[in-house]
Amino acid sequence: MTVRDRDVHSRSTITERQTTDISIEGEDLKAALQYGQTNGIVALRELLVDFQSEIHKREKGDWGVVMGNGAQDLIWKVSSDLGLL
Repeated sequence: MTVRDRDVHSRSTITERQTTDISIEGEDLKAALQYGQTNGIVALRELLVDFQSEIHKREKGDWGVVMGNGAQDLIWKVSSDLGLL
């Protein structure tokens, strides 16, 4: 399975030079297509934390990322975590 990723540093319209093809195959693809942990695939969450740290110059610490399968799922997770429910 191949998806196209846009360069996050680009501010103009997308060109071939500003995109990257990302392929998911084998065991990674099998894992991605299965039900998993409620908070998402560990390796993907770690990759997103690394991404946030690098792009936004945010030190790793007592924060993380929240993943969900839709808006209501994410609203529930965040609200529960913040003690709003």
